[in-house]
Amino acid sequence: MRAMSWSTFERRYQPRDATALGDGSQGDYIVDYRIAKSFDPKHVWTVVTGDNGKLYLASGFHVVNRVGYVVCLVPHDFPERPVLY
Repeated sequence: MRAMSWSTFERRYQPRDATALGDGSQGDYIVDYRIAKSFDPKHVWTVVTGDNGKLYLASGFHVVNRVGYVVCLVPHDFPERPVLY
């Protein structure tokens, strides 16, 4: 399965700026759990490290290999293919 590109993800789900959400310590879009938990899980994606060392986004909340979370304006409605972050 091929991963969706970050630019396609941005257009489709419209990630929110981390600074506007009260964070930004981990990058432009990555927020920590204390912020992400206040949003509907359908608007949250988890940034995870893959076995190959690359970063991916997985829909919803995940803990294993977690780097942080991305909150989006557009909700996901089903688990999709991974997104290369």
